[in-house]
Formats: sequence, C-alpha cells, structure tokens
Amino acid sequence: MDSYKKRYITFCKPYIDATQHIYETMVSTQLKTGTAAYKRDLSFDYDYSAIIGNSGTFTKGESPINFKSIMVLSWPKDVYLKSAGKMLMEEISEYSAEVSDVGMEITNIVTGGAKTVLYELGFEVKMAIPTSIWGHNHRISSQVSSNSIVMPLKSDLGTFYIQLNYEEE
Repeated sequence: MDSYKKRYITFCKPYIDATQHIYETMVSTQLKTGTAAYKRDLSFDYDYSAIIGNSGTFTKGESPINFKSIMVLSWPKDVYLKSAGKMLMEEISEYSAEVSDVGMEITNIVTGGAKTVLYELGFEVKMAIPTSIWGHNHRISSQVSSNSIVMPLKSDLGTFYIQLNYEEE
C-alpha cells in the first residue's frame, strides 16, 4: 500500500470511531460498520446529508503535506428522523428547520472528536462550518478529489452512511 493510501485510511478511522461514539452517547444507539467501498462521486440516494469540509497539514513525514477533506453523513429519511428523535428525546415524524440542525450538530461533534485523535497521528485539522442538504437523490459538488471511501453504519434505527473524501496538495 502506498503512503498516500495509508494516510487516507489512517485519516478515515477516527471519523468512523467518533461517529460510533456519538451515536452511543448522544443517540443511545450502537453502530456496526459495514464493508467500506470506494466511490467516485458525491451523489447520494438518500434524503438528508450533513457535510463538513476540512483542511490542514500532515506533519509526521519528511516534509509537511497539505490536505483537504470532506466528511458527509447521509441518512434515508426514516433513519434520520429516528436518529434526530432519539437525540432530542422526542418523537419526530416530519422534517423541519429544528430537525435540520441535528445532522449538522452530529457532523460537527464527530469532526471535533476525530480532530483530537488526528492531531496525535500528525494531522493538524482546521474545521469549517457544517451544512446540510435535504432532498431525495441529491448531489454535492466539490473541489476535493472525486475518490472517496463510503461505509455503511448499521443500527437498530436503520442504516446510514459516512463518506470521507481526502486529497493531498
């Protein structure tokens, strides 16, 4: 495995671990990871996505390497509403402005948790402000590499997905 792919995989793991931790502590739900796959675009067959871009520098090599990344959490509508309901501790049956903040908050907390671990691994991460998209089969345009890792996250609420794009400059 070349050094770029190794850094990419190393970069992804803290995000997956942080997502599992957040769901366990804030949504009271265990997540099990499915099989990761590479994806070539940022189109989704789901109903809600929360997105956060990051940039930074990998400092543990012979010379610093700048990078950009995007983390996307994407949910089918029913899984998102169940997740938001458990986090807010109320029954939610319809999407609303209040409910839209839940995915962005999860994304922000996940990135903050991952950032601490990534720093120890040599990645100095600068976080952007998360955003979200609601609508079936949406597409996200990005300046970050078209290659990304997508992993299903399975729970008793249903399955949703984490997608991580990573590009070095």
